[in-house]
Parts: sequence; structure tokens; C-alpha cells
Amino acid sequence: AKIIHYTQDTAAVYMVQTSIKLKGPDFQDNRSTSVTTLKKSKSGKWMLDQTYPISVDKLTP
Repeated sequence: AKIIHYTQDTAAVYMVQTSIKLKGPDFQDNRSTSVTTLKKSKSGKWMLDQTYPISVDKLTP
């Protein structure tokens, strides 16, 4: 993850997530990229605001 925007009360984080099946029903392993925005609450805690998906790529075994 990488912080791509930051102010006193907002931030945006670029993320790459890899999801790989360990067990269970059929699942397509994949790698996704997204940007998640966060806002600081009145109490000073960072809260997730919104996630913007960019891409999802299937991983081959």
C-alpha cells in the first residue's frame, strides 16, 4: 500500500491485494488494485470512506 494523497483530515491509499484460495469451494485466484479514501473523524480516528476498484487480474496456477 502507498499513501498517494494526504491532508489534515483526508487521505487516499493505493493498494494491491492478492487473493489465493487455501481451501473450500471453487475460487479464481486474483490480484486487484484499488484506491481507498479515508476521513478523520471528530475524535481524531481515521475511518474508511470509500474504495474505488481499478482492476482485477486472474492469476494462473
